[in-house]
Amino acid sequence: SKEGVYHFCEVKSAQDYETAVNNINPSKLSKLKRSVDYYLQTKKLNTVYVIDALIVVDNHIEFLENITL
Repeated sequence: SKEGVYHFCEVKSAQDYETAVNNINPSKLSKLKRSVDYYLQTKKLNTVYVIDALIVVDNHIEFLENITL
């Protein structure tokens, strides 16, 4: 956590950047948010969180911060 903010990261890879990014759709984000909420609840953590993404294409990795905005 940075400054009390927890970062959860979704990793997506594909043959091209556009496909990898498009694999993060609203349905998957919703499921991920529910999983994060469940995790925080079971750990009794009352904290702020963001969901980030790592996009992997070939040997290139791109970090996308706070994809839920």
